[in-house]
Amino acid sequence: MQTLSVLVLSDIHSEYMDVDAFFTAMRFFAMTPKKRRRIILLGDILDFEAFVTKKASYKIAKKFKDFDGYFVPEAQKEYEWFEWFLSELVKLVDYEHITFVEGNHEERLRRHDFKSSILVEYAHNFDLVKQLKLVERGIQFIKYNDWLRISTASGSLMLTHGIYCGANPIKKHVDVARTSVMFGHTHERGVTSFRNVDGTFMGFNNPCLCNLQPNYMEGRPHNWSVGFSTIQITDEAFYVNQFTTHNGLLYDAHGRKI
Repeated sequence: MQTLSVLVLSDIHSEYMDVDAFFTAMRFFAMTPKKRRRIILLGDILDFEAFVTKKASYKIAKKFKDFDGYFVPEAQKEYEWFEWFLSELVKLVDYEHITFVEGNHEERLRRHDFKSSILVEYAHNFDLVKQLKLVERGIQFIKYNDWLRISTASGSLMLTHGIYCGANPIKKHVDVARTSVMFGHTHERGVTSFRNVDGTFMGFNNPCLCNLQPNYMEGRPHNWSVGFSTIQITDEAFYVNQFTTHNGLLYDAHGRKI
């Protein structure tokens, strides 16, 4: 198998995207030979903030079954943003070399509180896979809390959007997967190694690619990092590198801006 180079992006949250950091990641990845490129979208690429059940606007729209004036237009905004986003990705890779891992924000469309209230004639508007034309485009789709496995002779790397938060989410994910893992969700960059009787496993927490002060944070302090990861995959092993941008910028080992 030829060496593959995978760009991992997560927690963009559509309109909250850090645009400068995104295009820095794209320029960095463009330096990889095209035939080796793959992209994994590790969840919360979209946001669906309008579907937060605690929002007053959501509660009112749900009470009055306001699909035409609220739910459909709000979902359409997300789909339109994704079309723009995808148009940028396919400048670097073909559709079939993209994998979309669903995050908890995309999963909002499938939560019982909302799904149980959908009128039958509107249901197709909230079918994420159909609305994003993932099947027609050949984009692999992994449901929220399911795992994507990368297998090599020396071990596997399991990827999911993120199941756990708390004080030590890396350890929790490694304990569940019982192998090396990568996830997003917490918006923090991190890497930890663990050794047990089965061997040494690595846990990678992928940084986010969104604005560090979205409206819903209301200025609260946090430990978020903006950036992305790459995975080099050979038959023998996988190699992960994590990158953090500052004000959307990244410099190479020679001090040159990417």
